Amino acid sequence: MEGAGVKLRRAFGFGDTTEFDPFLLFDDFRNERPEDYLAGFPWHPHRGIETITYVLKGTVSHGDSLGNKGTLGAGDVQWMTAGSGILHQEMPRGDDAGRMHGFQLWANLPSHLKMTPPRYQDVQGKDVPEVVDDDGTIVRVVVGDFWGKSGPVEGIAADPRYLDIFVPPNLRKTLPVRLGQHAFAYVFEGGGRFRDASKPQPVPTDRVADPLHPATPAAAQDADNRLPAQTGYTKGVPMGGDLSAAPSGKSPTFLVAALKDPIGANLDRYQVIKGWLDKDGKLHEKIYDVVWSGDRKPGPDGKVPPVGSTVDVANATWTNTIGAPELITVWKDPDFDPSQPAFYYGRVIEIPTPRWTAYDAKRYGVRPLPGTAMTLTERAYTSPIWYTLAR
Repeated sequence: MEGAGVKLRRAFGFGDTTEFDPFLLFDDFRNERPEDYLAGFPWHPHRGIETITYVLKGTVSHGDSLGNKGTLGAGDVQWMTAGSGILHQEMPRGDDAGRMHGFQLWANLPSHLKMTPPRYQDVQGKDVPEVVDDDGTIVRVVVGDFWGKSGPVEGIAADPRYLDIFVPPNLRKTLPVRLGQHAFAYVFEGGGRFRDASKPQPVPTDRVADPLHPATPAAAQDADNRLPAQTGYTKGVPMGGDLSAAPSGKSPTFLVAALKDPIGANLDRYQVIKGWLDKDGKLHEKIYDVVWSGDRKPGPDGKVPPVGSTVDVANATWTNTIGAPELITVWKDPDFDPSQPAFYYGRVIEIPTPRWTAYDAKRYGVRPLPGTAMTLTERAYTSPIWYTLAR
């Protein structure tokens, strides 16, 4: 249930949307009971995203804080770029039979476009081109190019292809998708099976391990596994677990992996923080850079230099042109002493992004006070793994 009480089906969203990036959410608001949708979606804000509304049956009246208003009917499309922020409302009304059918898709805006002025593209159904194949397959091209036709919605940051496809019964149809982009299909009438689709292909990632203390070849192969969590649980101790009774002459080896937030910044580096007690009971701590983005080299102290920054403070934007979307490696503790109790935990650091002070300064057109921090580096931490002495 969303809005003021609209019952709908959420195909995906507000969870792990990595497989759908740059799309964040897909809602199916088909309903044939007016009491389940007439409350609608009263005034609410959007910022930093684009919303795509596609109406199949019924009507949706909309308005926004800039004074725009209108009504979408069956077959119509609205593409709204929220950009720097907008208030709007959407009120479904249904058709004469009480039916209200449609979809809404949310797309993330890249960092350098999040503060662009809001805008609308309203397209009537008659302006959405259709292509009919010899076998009866019908394709409505909402966005992008397909079979020689171009959709009427233009200038979309994600450069997507949005198609409404009808395939006749008992027909097998092959439809191409763009290489290098995510693709998903949502069946909303009838049924079907998807066959012979290619398996997910690995994406090149940064696997830059500590060259001074490389892992064994067998362990390093684990970093090439596309299911590192499964490998870790099968072969090792998970975060929050315990190690004990280290075999003579062996140091613990850690498989570490991190993925960027689908709507966030790229990753700078992954660090392992180790703490241990010496023979006098004194606590020590050391930070190891174990995997990082780019071709940076660690200095004599083992520390990797800063990744740099793409932050444009004046416009409160950044770009993911530095850093990496994924970091993974196998790291072996070079200073392990089996006689000392110890703990290890991971810390993942993003590339710099604008701080809230930069967003507010841009939004309200004010000059920040001298010394105000305008950027930050987000961090995420794991639970520790403990090494305890055998009893």
